[in-house]
Amino acid sequence: MTHFSIRSRAAGAAAAGAVLVLTLGACTGGSSAASATGATGGTGGTGGTAVTPSAEPSKAALAPLDAFYATMFSDKDAVSAKAAQLEESIAACMADKGFEYKPVVHSAGGGTAAGKNTLDVQFGTKEFAEQYGYGETTSPYGDTAQEEPVDPNEASVNAMSEAEQKAYRAALHGTGNPKEGYHWETAGCQGAAQHEALAATGLDEDQHAALQSEETAMSKSIDSDPRVSDVNVTWAACMADAGYADLAVVSDAEGSIIDQASAIKQDVYSDVDESTLTPEKSAELEAAVKVQLATLTPVEIKTAVADFTCRDAVKYTQTYQDVTVEYQQKFMDDHKAEFDAWMDSYLSAKK
Repeated sequence: MTHFSIRSRAAGAAAAGAVLVLTLGACTGGSSAASATGATGGTGGTGGTAVTPSAEPSKAALAPLDAFYATMFSDKDAVSAKAAQLEESIAACMADKGFEYKPVVHSAGGGTAAGKNTLDVQFGTKEFAEQYGYGETTSPYGDTAQEEPVDPNEASVNAMSEAEQKAYRAALHGTGNPKEGYHWETAGCQGAAQHEALAATGLDEDQHAALQSEETAMSKSIDSDPRVSDVNVTWAACMADAGYADLAVVSDAEGSIIDQASAIKQDVYSDVDESTLTPEKSAELEAAVKVQLATLTPVEIKTAVADFTCRDAVKYTQTYQDVTVEYQQKFMDDHKAEFDAWMDSYLSAKK
């Protein structure tokens, strides 16, 4: 199993919970559900969830919950079909309210990558770390671009009067107060469509919220398990011997690179008025960011190699995998009814 940094795992846990609502964030202007099966490789810039090159690449089976999500969301055709059904539900709801809504077409992968699809070295090996570090300032997959879905309603909405736009958006997004929390009943046609999609999985909003909360707590319990804590201490001592002091847990090394890369981008954009930013100026700024990120690359690679070497020496990845399997299995056993209902719904929909 590929091991992600603690930052990535926290994001992954939240994404996994969000996926219980939707397989894709198919509602324009709504919240998007991230992939539950992990992050992509480096993008040569900041802003994405970085994948940590892991020591001890393992051919072991996925942990139980990871395997469940992989089964549910690896079928891109099924994911696309669910997103299409959601959009059709929104369109029907909007028509009932007197508005024309054209369904938005979403990619199953949430975007398209323009770069290469394979690496010249195996991900999760020392060779990867030596060439690409963590993939934060490098581009192991070539230049990638996430393609946002085109909203076919944009032109018609822009042509509406201010009052018409307000009514349209109220019908689509609802009139709920964010301070009062999310309630599908006040979330417009998007909320109604999401509620319908969730109900089809055999779960309701209360079950989903509880399951998401408990899954997040489980992820934190894995990180605080004494076995993981002990191996973090041993890893930190190894990194200190390699010249990297003040690191406490195995995501701190990668985290330091992410923080430095973010600081570079923030510095370049610090005095920019985004309201007057032209495409030409934006390209100029991005070029400046790329040049400065390149100066960080040698530091990233050196850090990643030391990180890989220490993880390998203390058997961090195998320890974390073992603990994860244990916690995820208990979590799934405790929520067997919910997961069985969800899988039954998925299998029935495929017939």
